[in-house]
Amino acid sequence: MALQADWEIADLQINDVKSPAEDGAGFETSVAFECEGIVDWEKGLLGIQPFIDEFGDLVKFQVAFLLPGLESFSGPAGFVNEKHRVRLFRGEEIYEYEVVNIAEARALNRPIAVVAEAAPQPEPRDLVQTVLVIIIVVLGLAGVVIGWLLYGRMKRSQ
Repeated sequence: MALQADWEIADLQINDVKSPAEDGAGFETSVAFECEGIVDWEKGLLGIQPFIDEFGDLVKFQVAFLLPGLESFSGPAGFVNEKHRVRLFRGEEIYEYEVVNIAEARALNRPIAVVAEAAPQPEPRDLVQTVLVIIIVVLGLAGVVIGWLLYGRMKRSQ
């Protein structure tokens, strides 16, 4: 994966750790490394796609980027395609992606809750403000029309 992505990996550590799952059974493999080229610092993008390409056949995996100094992150907060659901969880200097293989999760009857990210619904307060602005604009236009008509009537009577 590192060769295909043109990354320089250093300080590679591979460990089996106890699973944090609710049932407490099983182990997970933890891989940690330092890497040049995994972050596009100018654009603020993280290199998640090579991980999806390499580990996308797993039911679920997580990738955490520990990035001190990344102030302007511009990558996706998540996406869904025909094969994967990808979500980003952000913390202070940590960006953790969760990748779920939709077909594999369904085959194992695991809940995946694939929901398309919809546009946020306006809050009632925003709707009220919008209606008030429309009313004010309509009253203003009505005032202009009435003033124009009165001005025309006064001009004709002179």
